[in-house]
Amino acid sequence: MIIKTQQLTDNQLTQVRDIWLAGNLSGHPFIDPAYWYAQVPAVEIAFRQATFYLDQADGEIRGFLGMMQTQIAGLFIRTQNQGQGIGTALLNQAQHDNTTLTLEVYRENTRAAKLYQHLGFVITRTIDDGHAIAYEMMWQEA
Repeated sequence: MIIKTQQLTDNQLTQVRDIWLAGNLSGHPFIDPAYWYAQVPAVEIAFRQATFYLDQADGEIRGFLGMMQTQIAGLFIRTQNQGQGIGTALLNQAQHDNTTLTLEVYRENTRAAKLYQHLGFVITRTIDDGHAIAYEMMWQEA
């Protein structure tokens, strides 16, 4: 079940943080893991300001999509729940609720980039954030 919230409980924050860290470590092996660990405190603060779409089952968050206004700041699915359509469902809900969405995805994260393109996102520019090359992507309601 997908729920939308602008305020995570402490339990939800812990789950989202853990999913975020695990997803970044496994999904971005081309970036030094120390970078992701160093980002945890700032990310926890940012999480308090974001809107979330959470996919939950039996009190456990299986995946989430975090947004700042119309920018998708992150889409992360627990490893054991990947390939079950959760990412697509979360993106579909965000598309249903918005007319325009933007995001950035690392070029080397081909699985995520292909998912976004499959759901109608187009590359608007390529950027170098100092760690790796990323695509800025946009989706607009037809």
